[in-house]
Amino acid sequence: MESRRVKLFILRSAFLIVLPSLIYVALTIGHKSFYDAYENGVKIGCVTDKEVAVEAFNQAKDDVNSRFGIEVDKDETLSFKKISSADSAVSTINNLKDNIIKNFNMNVSAFRLIIGDKELGYIAKKEEGKQILEKVADKYIDMSNIDRSKVFSIGVESHNQYIEEKTSVSNVLSTDEIADKIIDADKDSKNPLVKVEVKTRNKKLIDVEPSTIIDSSEDLFMGESKTDKGTSGKAEVEEEETFINGKKTNIEKLSEKVTVKPKDTVITRGIKNPISSGVAFLSRPSRGVISSNFGARWGEVHHGIDIAANVGDPIGVAMDGKIKETSYNSVYGNMIIVDHGEGIETVYGHCSKVLVKVGDKVKRGDVIGRVGNTGRSTGPHVHFELRVNGTAINPNKYIK
Repeated sequence: MESRRVKLFILRSAFLIVLPSLIYVALTIGHKSFYDAYENGVKIGCVTDKEVAVEAFNQAKDDVNSRFGIEVDKDETLSFKKISSADSAVSTINNLKDNIIKNFNMNVSAFRLIIGDKELGYIAKKEEGKQILEKVADKYIDMSNIDRSKVFSIGVESHNQYIEEKTSVSNVLSTDEIADKIIDADKDSKNPLVKVEVKTRNKKLIDVEPSTIIDSSEDLFMGESKTDKGTSGKAEVEEEETFINGKKTNIEKLSEKVTVKPKDTVITRGIKNPISSGVAFLSRPSRGVISSNFGARWGEVHHGIDIAANVGDPIGVAMDGKIKETSYNSVYGNMIIVDHGEGIETVYGHCSKVLVKVGDKVKRGDVIGRVGNTGRSTGPHVHFELRVNGTAINPNKYIK
């Protein structure tokens, strides 16, 4: 029993000794250290890995050599100061490299770049002028989300001047910095320093709507029609889109090839005269009751039927046709005459309003006027008349 207590005491003691180490490991696993990096006492950025700053220093020396043809005879003089993560953002290796170059404090032969009438800064050599224009074009392509696989041509226009001068290496800008200055200067400018024209070509499938063919048939009465609805086809279209400084300015169709032919819609209209067949073919122009029929009335001949209704009720055209006349006279008041072809006309009298004009094409049931009490009338109604070759006939037997 005593031996067991001793063992438990030893285990507990060992655990208490190891516990702080375990806590330290747990707290430090995944934790990054942050350092402000300095070159020759001047801050160049923030890093989590000191070797990144060392690599940036070596790249800076190589960059000066490649851009200016100068060997930098300078030993690395980097120093680091540990900081909290909240002090500053971590620098990229390119940021570090650019800051180190500016800190080299040496004079170089460079070129002052002027485009149009704007001075943009120093570049290392004339050849970088072409690289800058290429970068401007690339940036516009990215800004416009242009699919590079569809780019057909890229054209760049600018008027560049290069003036060679001695200046501090810290004054020489990178090609990316100059490209960004150009894009910023040309934003919403009517006379841009650089004009970048990008053309893309794209193929896509589009619907081809069916045509409509009007046919006639003696198997159908006038006013009757039958429609065989067509179907859409497909066509492959190639388009060329033009972008100027990232903005789409034109779309041109280069070609169109039908891959699936559309089926035409065919509307068959009847030409069989319903009068001779005694077929009811007219729609009722108003839903009111017939207050006076066709024929003798008050010692005269009533050439149509009167349908009583309220002032303002709609008047529907009896069948398809074309407005022949809208006029006013003392008998019919405001009247409308519709030509239905083959010598058949319908007349609508005493309207309070006329809603159509001469030449309008109308379909059966279209509202062409409003019931009224104009002209020689004893109350609100529509006078409805059917004429064949200019002669009024009884419309009752032809109303459906």
